[in-house]
Amino acid sequence: MKIVVIGAGAMGSIYGGRLSQKNEVYLIDTNREIVDQINRHGLRLLEQEKELVFHPKAQTGVAGIGEADLVILFVKALYSRAALAAAGEVIGENTYVMT
Repeated sequence: MKIVVIGAGAMGSIYGGRLSQKNEVYLIDTNREIVDQINRHGLRLLEQEKELVFHPKAQTGVAGIGEADLVILFVKALYSRAALAAAGEVIGENTYVMT
């Protein structure tokens, strides 16, 4: 399943990381530093004193991804409209969008 997670904050990272274990996951964030860090070192989560590393693809935009099966929106409500507008090219007729 191709999943696009918009927002690589705490919740986006937890869900994006976990989902990347068995899916093609793209984490989208406008912060270039966060995107570069994820692409270089993976997404590191600490759970019950154990470090887990996941490797979703990270980008600052949706260019080149194509239509997604699922788009998960993990941005503050204030930015939802702009984030969805910027993600238009990954949302197709059969794409589910979850907020």
